[in-house]
Amino acid sequence: EDNYFKGKIYGLKVWENDILVRDFVPVKNGTEYGMYDLVTKQFYGNVGTGSLTGGPVVPNKLITFTNNYYS
Repeated sequence: EDNYFKGKIYGLKVWENDILVRDFVPVKNGTEYGMYDLVTKQFYGNVGTGSLTGGPVVPNKLITFTNNYYS
């Protein structure tokens, strides 16, 4: 049995003992779609088969990518 997700993700927060440890938002890094963690400031691209797609850009919700560092 394959385990996969098919749907839309608008964000995902992970809490451990009432502490926010991950705060994922969907982003596009160049031509690659993935999730950006606002807590660790790390980009996570697709590591599975298939591809991620994105919707329209949301104004005032932009994350700047510079030299593989995200802010």
